[in-house]
Amino acid sequence: MHDTPNQKQNIILVTVDCWRGDHVGINNPTGPKTPHLDRFAKQGINFPNAYTCGGWTKIAMTALMSSTYGSMYGFAQGKMSDQRPLLAEILQAQGYETAGFTTNPVCGTGGGFQRGFETFRDLRPGLKGKLLRYPRLDRIYTRLATSAKVRRALAQVGIGYLPINPTLLADDVVQIGLDWLNQEHDQPYFLWLHFMDLHWPYFSADRRNTRKDREEIWQDRTAWQKVRKQRGKGYPGDSRAERWRQLYKEEAEGLDTSLGVLFDAIDARADRDNTNVILSGDHGEELYEHGSWAHSWNQLHKEGTNVPLIIRPAKSRSAQSIERPVSHIDLAPTILDMVNVPKPDLMEGDSLLPLASSAADIMEKPIYSEMFGHHNSYIYRLSITYQGHKYIYDGDRDTCYLFDLKQDPDALKDIYSHDHDLSLSFDKLRLSHVSKGLITVLKSDAPILGGDISYDLDADPKVVAQLRALGYLD
Repeated sequence: MHDTPNQKQNIILVTVDCWRGDHVGINNPTGPKTPHLDRFAKQGINFPNAYTCGGWTKIAMTALMSSTYGSMYGFAQGKMSDQRPLLAEILQAQGYETAGFTTNPVCGTGGGFQRGFETFRDLRPGLKGKLLRYPRLDRIYTRLATSAKVRRALAQVGIGYLPINPTLLADDVVQIGLDWLNQEHDQPYFLWLHFMDLHWPYFSADRRNTRKDREEIWQDRTAWQKVRKQRGKGYPGDSRAERWRQLYKEEAEGLDTSLGVLFDAIDARADRDNTNVILSGDHGEELYEHGSWAHSWNQLHKEGTNVPLIIRPAKSRSAQSIERPVSHIDLAPTILDMVNVPKPDLMEGDSLLPLASSAADIMEKPIYSEMFGHHNSYIYRLSITYQGHKYIYDGDRDTCYLFDLKQDPDALKDIYSHDHDLSLSFDKLRLSHVSKGLITVLKSDAPILGGDISYDLDADPKVVAQLRALGYLD
């Protein structure tokens, strides 16, 4: 592709599953070492206080791609409603060549995320037992690891799944993305890559070869089953808890290395200065800060909702950090604004680009994050981050919480019952948000909030095994 003055700009969107905002070096000096991400952030706009709209992938990515909340349009169950305005469809209608590659089946074809993509692939891992060195044993291990009978027998004696990696690793995803980029493109392009390396089960690339490592991974899975039975609140002991935190940190560092390869390849392209690159997580990950693990039971505190967000506009090489809290609901409109495409009226959000030039003139908006519909947590929760406070409604207990983040940044002291007027103002914000799409469904007889999630598995046992290993199915 040759640059011309009137050429439409390209877009590369990178999303990472379960990526906490404090697991980027530039946002947290005591966190993981991420030199490639830090260098990338210094070339664009960093939003260290960005928040997801959903506590797990399906509702989070629905909001990110459509600028509509998961609770709208009959909830984000099964395939997305055709009424949602999807980013890829809008860009395709504007003449963009579109391609999407996702490692998570819940934001794949089963959820309707292929809409608007000319090229779309659900990247499924080869279910091979990479922990064993010998091919024959490897084949035996694979059969055992994917056998439903073996899984049921192990479950009866309290042993979790055999340790297989349920997702394609970042290096492979990067190469698939680069192979597509290196093809001939006669139109401007939109490329989306979704990574799963930080999702449970946590692995570290340099911990897979020794007998001790294999035993530890097996014990991780066994401990996880006990945690899961307690809806994420089981504590595996200090040693294993620290191991899980360290593995998650190492996963972030390994991801940084892989993304460095992607960034270098983009920078080496002739269309580098005509390409916008956007990088974000879909939601965060709980590491027991508030007594729960992972995100299947996301309580919507900061660790579960704050995500990295870095935007590098075309031709940008200067750093800017915007500390003000922002929401994923505004990401799709921002991307459209970057390439001068009007946003549809149905999109709920607004472009974040004005913040880069006149933050003081832009009115702060409440940031909403929702949790529902996950197989392990289908009770409705809602958090609102606004004016230095965090409000959480927990439908599981029908209880509201309020935290003053300026005085209590870790959200440990509930003040909901201490300030009636302030609490009432947040209650009103919650009810206003709910009325946009949730309340009509709650009043209906439709079993929307049942414990089962609808996926189009196309009878593929690999998809079933992948969803089960990731915790979406029993």
